[in-house]
Amino acid sequence: CTANITNNLSNRNLIINGSCQIAQRSNLTTAQTGYGAVDRYQLHSSGASRFTLSQNAGVGVQYGLPKALKFETTTADNSVAAGDYMYLCQKLEGFDVQSIQKGSSDAKQVTLQFWIKLAVTGTYVVQLFDTDNSRHVVANYTVSSTNWEKKTITFPADTTGAFANDNGGSLEIRWHFMGGSTYRGGTQQTTWGSIVAANMLEGMGNAVSSTGDNFITGVQLEVSDYATSFEHLSFEDNLRKCQRYFETTYDHGIAVGTASSNGSYQQRDGTASTVIRYYPISYKVKKRQYATHKFYRYTTGAEGIILDSTEKTALSSSPGMSGFMFYCNNGGGLNHYGVFCHWTADAEL
Repeated sequence: CTANITNNLSNRNLIINGSCQIAQRSNLTTAQTGYGAVDRYQLHSSGASRFTLSQNAGVGVQYGLPKALKFETTTADNSVAAGDYMYLCQKLEGFDVQSIQKGSSDAKQVTLQFWIKLAVTGTYVVQLFDTDNSRHVVANYTVSSTNWEKKTITFPADTTGAFANDNGGSLEIRWHFMGGSTYRGGTQQTTWGSIVAANMLEGMGNAVSSTGDNFITGVQLEVSDYATSFEHLSFEDNLRKCQRYFETTYDHGIAVGTASSNGSYQQRDGTASTVIRYYPISYKVKKRQYATHKFYRYTTGAEGIILDSTEKTALSSSPGMSGFMFYCNNGGGLNHYGVFCHWTADAEL
């Protein structure tokens, strides 16, 4: 009882959006690499395979996990070249992994849990990748059916190589689903060690050998030698954590680029195109670093003079971690008109 009272069980999940509830981006379609749909999860692949990322139904409300990241194999890869790979990952910044105490004599074990559903059964690999020190550790798990299965893996502590205490990427959690001979043939790295490609994916199957739907949700990484119950956060808390890395003016559930959704309204006064008005835009959440912006066209009504094209990438000035300056310089000859637009701010790792 004393242990349960004194242990800090809040904010124990190092994964952001482990419940896959937040999906600010549009779906990523027919892709090899990129972020799509569900926030904070990134696809990496090479070779012939192609994927679509989207938000989909999860394990179910009985587990408190109604949503999942769906990574659909749309083009299979049955002839895997030596250097081919496919994995999903989440990258964690150094500020958020100091509790692991990696690189010290008091380094801690961490336990990863997740729910997964794959179209191709077999043995697959999860890897913890220390990008600061080029070290890693891997573990196998087996998918025995094409139904939802829960996996729990405890990784050993590492007394070598501390994580940088900054906003850069320090730890990647990689779920591998395909890999060529470059990543096989050695001894699997089940304790922390330097990167040796051949020790990475030994004994792993090929989840992209045929087309099909694959899902993951309920992801939790905690500083512990055992798994506690999944930490359910409010929608707002999840969203704000995600907005440190990506923010959009589109309402949740409305795909980026949709023209039928109301955007930000900016008023410009002037009688000639040389008159430009600037407007400060504040983010809802301070970004991890200076963000990259994109602007999307939206018009309605009589004051619908707007950006020249459906997407602009260079219409901001003096970006910062808290906001940026918005301006419009097209049109002219009108005394009063407004600009309707949407924007995104990307500060991903």
